[in-house]
Amino acid sequence: MKKTVALLTGFLLIIIVLHAQEKQPKFLVELGVGPSFPIGKFGTRSYTGIDNTPAGLAKMGLGAQVTLGFYVNEVVGLMLSSGYSVYKQDASGYEDYMKSNLRDGSRVAVDAKSWKVGKIMAGCFYITPLTSAEELTLLTKLAVGVCKTDIPEYSWTAYGQDGSVMGEGTQYKTALPWTFCYQISATLRYKLNNKLHVLLDINSFNAAAQKVDTYNPLFPVPGPTYSEKRKFRLASVNVMAGIGFTF
Repeated sequence: MKKTVALLTGFLLIIIVLHAQEKQPKFLVELGVGPSFPIGKFGTRSYTGIDNTPAGLAKMGLGAQVTLGFYVNEVVGLMLSSGYSVYKQDASGYEDYMKSNLRDGSRVAVDAKSWKVGKIMAGCFYITPLTSAEELTLLTKLAVGVCKTDIPEYSWTAYGQDGSVMGEGTQYKTALPWTFCYQISATLRYKLNNKLHVLLDINSFNAAAQKVDTYNPLFPVPGPTYSEKRKFRLASVNVMAGIGFTF
């Protein structure tokens, strides 16, 4: 009899623990993918070559993000996130700039590679229920961290009025240092069951990498070179749809 009571008691304790875990999850995992829209200087398409804050010439790109979270209580949590975004450059910005410095050229063709931005951030989130049964909730997130990117490579060919090649060259990829970044997010989360939910995340990301750059203001025409500190802004607005788990 005692063994039976002990077994039943143990079984009830297990049920209580599992039930408590369902009602009060401790961990969160989310994955989101979607379009990324460059803003500010990062998305500017007009290239001048001598700007202290150069245009990024970045087109709309694609971003992905993974978030790991820990619930401090029912409405507050801590998180660690990692993301990666790719943006094709608009080559016409380089082409227009080069043509303005080629007196005898009729055409410039540029092949520009893509920006690739990786980021690692830590922060916190706050949960606001939007329905009485809490199927729909809003997560407000703030995260800071570091990001890494390179100035993309591009190659160019200048043609004369008769179609002959006047000159060509390649500006190789240039590494930028790890840089402080921050992100503010608003995530709508719809619960499918006790552990699974779908989400729509809208976030604003910002960073500015700096380096000392040597340039020729008359490029591609030969001329004197100058050294100057330049700031490469990497701001974007991201809209990501995804899926998440709590446990």
